[in-house]
Amino acid sequence: MHKSIQILIADDHRLFADGLKFILSFSVEYASVDTVEDGEAVLQYLQQKATDVVLLDIHLPGMSGIDVARHIRQHHPQVRILAVSMAEDRETVQAMIEAGAQGYCLKTAGQAELLRALDKVSKNELYFSPEIVPILLQQRPSEKLNAFIEKLTAREIELIKWLIQGHSAAEIAKKLFISPYTVETHRKNIYAKLNVHSLSELITFALQHNLA
Repeated sequence: MHKSIQILIADDHRLFADGLKFILSFSVEYASVDTVEDGEAVLQYLQQKATDVVLLDIHLPGMSGIDVARHIRQHHPQVRILAVSMAEDRETVQAMIEAGAQGYCLKTAGQAELLRALDKVSKNELYFSPEIVPILLQQRPSEKLNAFIEKLTAREIELIKWLIQGHSAAEIAKKLFISPYTVETHRKNIYAKLNVHSLSELITFALQHNLA
């Protein structure tokens, strides 16, 4: 038996939300898709219906998408959050990730990218539109690396870049001409040095410290 997936779209632009619902309803197998237009409606919906993924705009009437994401992470930790927004500045993206979003897809993305982002997030993986990854990894020269970051080797910092962009161990190994086992060893060492326990924690750490 195939497992169905319950998707909620939160966007106050009705035409965009309806178009997104149409795409997902006919492109995602066994998907049930609903829409709401503001943050409070998201919270009410989650109290009434088991939901797998919320596609969440940031600029919602009343309660912002960032505040909604924080509430979901605190009260509905099993729900996955994919931000879908026009905003592509570092501060907004970083705030959304820190609030609990596991993916960030720009509204300028095509259908194929949106479906890829949804697939990743629904599997509890991370996804970021290619256009915003360089913005996230911009380092501010005035900020010094803290004691944690100073423990990292050049190879480990290089690996963090690839991990943040969503590449698998096999893909990274191929790019760096090393074995997948070596990649996994580096990853475990990075986690230990930075005191993080997951890829989402690593991304949050990298954003907080402008690790490029």
